[in-house]
Amino acid sequence: MSRNQWLIVAVLGLAVAMVLGCLGAFALLTLTDGFPTETSGPAQPIDTPTPRPTNTSTPPRVSAVCQSQTNDYLAQIEPLMAEWQDAVELADSTARIALSPMVRDMQRIRREIDDVPVPVCAQHASSLLISGMDSIIDAFIDFMGDAPDGTVSRKLERGFEQMTKGLEELSSLAMGRIPTTNTPVPSPVPPTPTRTRSSSAAAPTNTRVIPVTTPVPASPTPVAPTPTSTPIPLGGTMIVDNWEIRVERVETAAQITSPYSDDTYKAAGRFALVFMAVTNRDLRPDTFVAFGTVDVQDAEGRRYQEDPVVGAIAMFIYDTDIPASINPDATVHCVAAFDISRQSSWYQLVPGSLAGPSTGSIGLSIP
Repeated sequence: MSRNQWLIVAVLGLAVAMVLGCLGAFALLTLTDGFPTETSGPAQPIDTPTPRPTNTSTPPRVSAVCQSQTNDYLAQIEPLMAEWQDAVELADSTARIALSPMVRDMQRIRREIDDVPVPVCAQHASSLLISGMDSIIDAFIDFMGDAPDGTVSRKLERGFEQMTKGLEELSSLAMGRIPTTNTPVPSPVPPTPTRTRSSSAAAPTNTRVIPVTTPVPASPTPVAPTPTSTPIPLGGTMIVDNWEIRVERVETAAQITSPYSDDTYKAAGRFALVFMAVTNRDLRPDTFVAFGTVDVQDAEGRRYQEDPVVGAIAMFIYDTDIPASINPDATVHCVAAFDISRQSSWYQLVPGSLAGPSTGSIGLSIP
């Protein structure tokens, strides 16, 4: 088992174990506090020396209110922590260019945990937990953007350390103990990066976490789809969440073959490859994910979500931008794939099922 495999399994296991176990430990502590203590027999008259002061003292404990509130907090975030574990494990086994939906799901879970009210006494522990999630999400985003392996590994390790420390503190509070905040979390020594490529080819799906090396096909001969260009109205834009979206062109294809695995994906209807210019109008860098953000709707009212796998292949075939870590007011040019019906009188790009505030839609001229 590699170092990154061990790190993922050990920390994620610890995360769930702590959340699930602290409630049981609290119950056991409550029960044992109620047991009667053993009493000795009748006292025998003996000479009693003068007692000397001892150095023993009762360990400091948090208030009963803090302990109860922390247990309530852990009970609320427990299902979200299980979701987080599943999301990270899924992202860990996913090819680089298909990571966008997984990153979006991790961001959603992080926001939902951050929205859970935190007891005052547990705010430091909760902030460590959230900061750790942010660092892990940033690591996957950097990985999507082909950042150096050393940068990605450092962010992953820092994120796991922060999450572990936060869960340790929450566990202590749930059992009534004042957490130790000055005990450093041991960090494994990162391996020496041995990056051997500079292309944006997908990582093998059986590589755990962050692959150190990624093979490149010796003679890449992509089997491109046979698209049919279709004109669309120029100049139309729409706003979805913090994204300003402009459609540049649309192409259609009956099937698409992956250039790095020779797998062929056939559309149930036909693939609409929607090429977009996407601008980040937020105040911080963000990653654009077409799945759930935009859908294609036809004249019969049917909606079609993006196919993330086919979209990722199209990004590679057409060598478009990877929409990760887009700075404020920066624009990237990307493509999304939608498996639409074979015929309709009109199609339009509309806000997706997971979209927040949005305005407008864009007509797509697809015969």
